[in-house]
Amino acid sequence: MLSDKTAFNFVSYFKQNHAMDLKYIKNASKENVDLYIYDSIGEEIKGSDFAREIRLIEDTEVKRINVRINSGGGIVVDGFSIWAALKNSSKEVHTFNDGLAASMAGILLMAGKVIHAANYSQLMIHPVSGGSEQGRKALQDSLVMILSKRSGNTKEEITEMMIAETWLSAKEAKKKGFVDEIFEGINKYEVNLKAAAEIFGESIEIENPYPNEHSARIVEPSKFEKDSFRRKKISEGINLILGRLNGETTMTTQAYRFDKENFSVSQAKKWLIEHKIKYILFEPASAETKTFLNMKTINNLLKLDENVAKDVTEAKVKEILTNLTALEAANKTLKETNVELKTESDKFKTEKETVRKESVKNQIEKAITDGSLKADKKDELIAEFGSNVEMTEKFISSIQVTKAPDIKNEIDGIKNDKGKTTYKGKTMRELEKSGEAEALKNENEKLFYKIFKEEYGEDN
Repeated sequence: MLSDKTAFNFVSYFKQNHAMDLKYIKNASKENVDLYIYDSIGEEIKGSDFAREIRLIEDTEVKRINVRINSGGGIVVDGFSIWAALKNSSKEVHTFNDGLAASMAGILLMAGKVIHAANYSQLMIHPVSGGSEQGRKALQDSLVMILSKRSGNTKEEITEMMIAETWLSAKEAKKKGFVDEIFEGINKYEVNLKAAAEIFGESIEIENPYPNEHSARIVEPSKFEKDSFRRKKISEGINLILGRLNGETTMTTQAYRFDKENFSVSQAKKWLIEHKIKYILFEPASAETKTFLNMKTINNLLKLDENVAKDVTEAKVKEILTNLTALEAANKTLKETNVELKTESDKFKTEKETVRKESVKNQIEKAITDGSLKADKKDELIAEFGSNVEMTEKFISSIQVTKAPDIKNEIDGIKNDKGKTTYKGKTMRELEKSGEAEALKNENEKLFYKIFKEEYGEDN
């Protein structure tokens, strides 16, 4: 294991002691190492070389590997070499989408324990191309498994996204589980139209070099000699952009252009798939008239002096972004507080509802006990009134109860002081014969006349 001191400078250490020129490791400290995938995988980014540099980090005390990605993808086999090295590393791996993670680059983005994405970045998923049908299916099954396991989407959902060639913004990627954290990014040379409008409160126009054509980029323009580009028509509505790669004499295809009057976006992509043409970036046509922002324009928008120093402009932009971040944080806190208050309110409402239902139940049960309601109506009334205590009270108070006379007690007779019934079940003739009629009349005149009427058919 390298010492603490060496860990800070192990790029130069390997170069000096092992004659190794590390190509992909750009920054290193005791804590972190940054590796960059900023080109085509399998061509400029060799899978075996990249994996070797990852393995070299294992011999250091570095704790975390940061893989910065801005690539249109490349060869799957080279990508798997990088994937395996990252997944087998003992270090904590974080991946970053710094702009574009398309095709195999999007797969490598999934290798991070934590996946970060710039707020302006794009993630693109599409079908495997090239090779035999059996080989394409096998590779695609592997990629589907990786994407499904990392994002939580089903394999069927991932397959559908691949077939449709899906482009996802940072927010969309996070929503679908492909990204864990979004960070604020700012392009030093160009301000995106939407971002500029949000920051400066105005509609800013950015130049589009081919407003009436869809472009399928095959090779990055920066790899070509500046003045070597030529246009060649290959069929109605389709043109090739050819140029000489730096240091080369032959012409190479840089991009395919599709006239938007002849091809929609889907038709252009379908044509590319049918002709087995692999591209690193597809850019739909735009008819907007735009112009690049310069420092003078930005300073005017920031209400600064036109000729103010660049660092003053950058400081102002950072201040705005910091304020936006603070506002977003405050807004997030407010939303969380609102959620908590709503939860407490819902809990209180539920508890109150339970108490009121119990009160309704108690009132109905009491009314049944008092004889105001029949017992067989209990469940029906409880269900009907629910938690409406007031309505229950009104209903019960409105019932006029007249208890039926206790005929059994009257017929059975009135008990004497010793508790013995003296004329239980006797007719009037029997009461008269026993001499009890007069006593009954004195004790219970109503019952006396009732029995008398039953015996003689009249009251007196």
